[in-house]
Amino acid sequence: MFLSLPAVTISYAVGIFLGSFLPLNPIMLFVLCTLLFLLVIGRVRGKREVGLLLFLLLIMLGWFRYQLLWQRPSILDSFQGKEVLATGIVVEEPTLQEDKLTFKLRLASIVSAGEP
Repeated sequence: MFLSLPAVTISYAVGIFLGSFLPLNPIMLFVLCTLLFLLVIGRVRGKREVGLLLFLLLIMLGWFRYQLLWQRPSILDSFQGKEVLATGIVVEEPTLQEDKLTFKLRLASIVSAGEP
């Protein structure tokens, strides 16, 4: 097999380095690293191997796309801007009118009472 360790290491290191500057999700970072890998291995023994790699890449991209389309939103998304206590009580974050001390006192009274 023509997959050499230096080619894989260099391409994935460059891909992760570039991915740290670009707003990429892990899927796009994987695609970038794989495309860099295909560019780094300049001496390919045949077009069949590159075609096989591209075919496997397309299969993985299709699988990732399927996972993204059918992924349910996280339950934590509904609690943005709120603090969830260990007891399951959802507490709003302090507003502009309410300072942090008042918020902590309200939070302590909620915890001691056990209900919002």
